Amino acid sequence: MYIQDTKLIDIIPVFMRDDQTVRGLCAAADAMFKQLINAVHIAWWRKYIDELNADQLDDIAKQIGISWYDDAADILSKRSVLKNYENVLAISGTPDAVKFAVKDLFGEVEIIEWPEYGGEPYHFKLLVNAKLTEDNTRRFSSAVAGAKNVRSIMDSLETMRKSSVTVYAGGAFTNTYICETK
Repeated sequence: MYIQDTKLIDIIPVFMRDDQTVRGLCAAADAMFKQLINAVHIAWWRKYIDELNADQLDDIAKQIGISWYDDAADILSKRSVLKNYENVLAISGTPDAVKFAVKDLFGEVEIIEWPEYGGEPYHFKLLVNAKLTEDNTRRFSSAVAGAKNVRSIMDSLETMRKSSVTVYAGGAFTNTYICETK
């Protein structure tokens, strides 16, 4: 038996178990105890997250229920998702939540909302700085679905490439004077 599976009603004296008030207090205390155990668990893995291997990170993500977590992602992305999942949940359903969820997995991302490109209401496009493969596209869609508002619709997923290029420009000026003589 694990401590997290213990119910207070099971350890109080038998003669008190039938009292409705006692049963209600036990149920409330069990809920608070469960929250405390979860907080301790989260504090533990947050402390050691940079030392955990990929399988351990996958298990934690399943326990928490992060819908946009990707088992196929690299270990740094997995750690980033776990470190930031509470921030995404706090703003879930907003463009920023989508941005954070996708950024943790794939890096730089830009959201273009429908008024900016003449789309239909509640539609948006994503611009990402990543190579799009069939597998990546599925992973993007999963991450977006886990963080976006239910009514919002992603119209497209587009790639952007940023590069720095040195451009040299030159020119010449001449001055021409016309003198009139009489």
